[in-house]
Amino acid sequence: MNTQRKINISEVEQELLHGSDSFGGSIESKQSLQNHTLKWERRPTLREEEEGNWIFSYADMMTLLFGFFVIIASLSVPDPKRIQSLRKMASSAMNIAYEDPYAELLASLTSVLKETGASEKVAIEQTAEGLNLVSSGTVFFDTASVELRNEAKKIVDQLAAVLIKSATQYNVIVEGHTDDVPVSTEKFPSNWELSAGRASRVVRLLEERGFPHTQLRPLGFADTRPVETVSRTSTKREVSISRAKNRRIVIRIRQKFDPVADFPDPTPSTDIQ
Repeated sequence: MNTQRKINISEVEQELLHGSDSFGGSIESKQSLQNHTLKWERRPTLREEEEGNWIFSYADMMTLLFGFFVIIASLSVPDPKRIQSLRKMASSAMNIAYEDPYAELLASLTSVLKETGASEKVAIEQTAEGLNLVSSGTVFFDTASVELRNEAKKIVDQLAAVLIKSATQYNVIVEGHTDDVPVSTEKFPSNWELSAGRASRVVRLLEERGFPHTQLRPLGFADTRPVETVSRTSTKREVSISRAKNRRIVIRIRQKFDPVADFPDPTPSTDIQ
């Protein structure tokens, strides 16, 4: 139908172009008919219109997907264990030696603890998250006190020297833990204040020795995270040993992408309240 009509219109055009008067009427009428014919030929078909509309829906969908993935990425929390695991896998796949980010620091801290004779009193361990230095509370503090013992000051001084030299790209978290024996004094109404005070004292000493202020955090856990749970059926000696293990200071060294150790930007806000 459309083909036949197009042929007929083509014939009309030929007649118009050759100045035929077979259709009758004036030259203006012929010109009007010619314009109408050309306008009809330029009109897009229904199929062409349908083919052009899909791009708008596609663009809308891609915009929504982009916004969705931006939100997912902003809410995601990096997993240090998984990141290290992926690095090892990538190194193995490409036949590249995996470089442990804590290897050099671990060797330096281990050497310092041996030199100071504190290797039996302060344990050092490496986990997927980083390095942990664990010492019993009796090594660092006297009972119900937040003042570092002289022996502890020497240990912290040596550790601080290594951290300042090799760990300024890491964050350091100092945890204070107590046993389950209640404390109730004017200075320390509970184990919360005691544990937080001990952690803060170690942090202050590290800061005084030159470790960056913004990369330190003290945490007090009181008796909420015991290493060994004291049982009612335990003997007095077992209870004493368990409580001694629970009274401890833990220094955790973490890379900055760790969500636990990744501190917010310390830059003060310029907004006027």
